[in-house]
Amino acid sequence: MRRTLIAAMVVAATLAACNTLLGIEEQSARPVPDEAGDAAPEAAAVRPAFEACTRDVDCIAPNGCYTPHCDTVLGACTYALCEAKDRTCARGVCNTSTYVCSDALPYGFLATSYEATGVTSGCGPKPESCVAAAYPFLFVGTRDDLVALRADDLMGKTAVKVTVTGLTTKPQQVIASGRRIWVLGAVQGTVPPYQLPIASIDVPSDPTVTEIHAHTTLVAYSFPSAVGFPAPNGALFIAYDDATQGVPTALVQPPIADGTILGLASAAGAGPIDGGAPPVRSDTTMIRVSGAPAGSSIVASTGGRVVLYRYPSTFNLIAAAGTPMAAVQGDLPLSAPLASLYGPSTTSFAQGPDGTVMMAGPVAADNPADCNCTTHARLQYVFPNAIATTTDVNQIIDPEAWVNPGPPAPSPTCRQCNPNYEGRRFLATWLDHRTALTAAPASNPIGARNVTDVRLLGRDPFESNPKRRFTTKPTDMPKGEFGVDRIALTASGGLGYLVLADGQGNNVSVSIVDPACDVVAPAP
Repeated sequence: MRRTLIAAMVVAATLAACNTLLGIEEQSARPVPDEAGDAAPEAAAVRPAFEACTRDVDCIAPNGCYTPHCDTVLGACTYALCEAKDRTCARGVCNTSTYVCSDALPYGFLATSYEATGVTSGCGPKPESCVAAAYPFLFVGTRDDLVALRADDLMGKTAVKVTVTGLTTKPQQVIASGRRIWVLGAVQGTVPPYQLPIASIDVPSDPTVTEIHAHTTLVAYSFPSAVGFPAPNGALFIAYDDATQGVPTALVQPPIADGTILGLASAAGAGPIDGGAPPVRSDTTMIRVSGAPAGSSIVASTGGRVVLYRYPSTFNLIAAAGTPMAAVQGDLPLSAPLASLYGPSTTSFAQGPDGTVMMAGPVAADNPADCNCTTHARLQYVFPNAIATTTDVNQIIDPEAWVNPGPPAPSPTCRQCNPNYEGRRFLATWLDHRTALTAAPASNPIGARNVTDVRLLGRDPFESNPKRRFTTKPTDMPKGEFGVDRIALTASGGLGYLVLADGQGNNVSVSIVDPACDVVAPAP
């Protein structure tokens, strides 16, 4: 099967740190064989981390177990492990002595799932902010470091870790931007100037590498917190999420030099900062804008713009974000409004490298004909691409429904349900311009909502294919209970990744989803 990378538990336009731990295999070095299985003369050559391409023929596989492809969204080479020729949803197993694949066996929507023994998930307050994928690797931020896992083996049953070097900060946020992974550490210090640790990783296209290098820099920083979002060409937006301060935003590219100062300046026409001194000269500058609506927060980026959101359904774009020409554009209401049950704390956002932005949240969906308390999990598209100047209209799909039985009608206590409305947040991730994955509490029966349901959703037209889904098991540990467990969902290379951990970040498991496959695997 030919797989073109479509840029999973978490990205811009057009466009792992220890020895073996308790059962995680450390990947060994491999020679690079030719098609006959012998070591090729080029084996000693150093492959670039980013292998650019426009066609499949531009890419050279690391050994005979891999089929080369070109991801035309990111312009990068990718390599499919033991892909079955002229068959979808089937893979073989690579013999690492001969670099020949076994006969392919079929798999389903849930291709494989395994424990990542010894890994902890717990880098920041939001689990989904600690996980990012850049095919063929999945990056998990732990309490102390960043773990890289090989994530391209759809028949694998063991987590394979690749050493990450050069990371000298504890992750708070892990961000995928094109073929680059960014890591933001916690802001250090109690008064300005603070110190902000920033690390970047140019993710190798070659899945057989034994080491991945990060470059970490401490930069001088003016604020007590920071958030990061993907920017074009693998860059990063770093922002202080405060509308009263003009949402100061920097646009950074590696390498970031030691001693860099993230200074503070005003965009053209924004006026002086707090009525004070003129813009500060710096190596890199955070640009503040005027007109950021009160109560708005940064929730995503789309191309070279960042997205501001005001609950329940109003958006503003900051055009040319992080540059002197940054400017807040007018209000963009969402049609129809998504008023997430219990407010913005239950609303989540997802974005794709093509500029797609989606939002997800629980909404009340009561039927006037009964007294039940009913909620739907709702996914709604906000922007369709990186150049959209208006919001999507009525691009809505509800993958889950939760019913809490109330008293029989016409009781005066109609919809006074115990334990009230189901209203936990859930997650979505981008697959391509018309498909997404969601991970949410499973639909009724009532007990099912304490596990996670992963579904493929399509738009144009909207669809929720019942054959393209899987549900975690109540006997799993953790079982995937939103509000109790740490749950992350991300995607890369056309594959989805669900990462589960318990509330303390232990017992991590990884599930790999192939959205092109049905639940029941086809016959070989």
